[in-house]
Amino acid sequence: MFIIAKQKHHDLHHSAYAWLPLWVWNYSTEVERYKSDTVCIELDRSNNEPRGGAVMSDIERLKREFTDDERRRLVDYFSLLIEIDQQEKARYAKLKDSPKGFAMNGEGRQCGLCLKSVHSDSSGWFDKWGFKCFNCQDAVNKRKIPGSLCGDYRHEKSLPDTTLAIKLGVKVQVIRGFIREGKIIGRRIPNGPYMILRKDNPKLSHILTHV
Repeated sequence: MFIIAKQKHHDLHHSAYAWLPLWVWNYSTEVERYKSDTVCIELDRSNNEPRGGAVMSDIERLKREFTDDERRRLVDYFSLLIEIDQQEKARYAKLKDSPKGFAMNGEGRQCGLCLKSVHSDSSGWFDKWGFKCFNCQDAVNKRKIPGSLCGDYRHEKSLPDTTLAIKLGVKVQVIRGFIREGKIIGRRIPNGPYMILRKDNPKLSHILTHV
């Protein structure tokens, strides 16, 4: 059963995430986790004993000077972020000549809708909504799923039933049972997951208390 902080309930009701239980949406995206974990791992290489074996608090660790190796790693890290950002800007610039989008190699990228990885031996589609696998792109083209949901990694508007099941620690069949019973409204991506939209399920948080 979900535990939602009662003192925050009123604020959550008016927030973008009120439709989901607190701990389901309160997590970082893959990219954010990568950023956070990379920095934390590199700053923690010393096993939290950089000063003669004395264990430092989090604040003390943040205040201490970086070692040369840590500086180098941070430079490499931010150089990678800049490179990723430049590549993304170049893809959006390409849309000026190809307004309907273009095919691009998956290279392990995550589909912005179903969140599955598109591997290097497969291609996906990039348009104004971002990168999608061809299966999800077909669903968007046929207006089964709004393209505007693409890239909603923090689940402010929607989330796949597969992702919800993982976050709840249950089998996806449990979620789909709720869908069959009409308790949860899901929009099916053919050959893919159900997309659970916030606007379709304003009482989802209450329903999931019974999982």
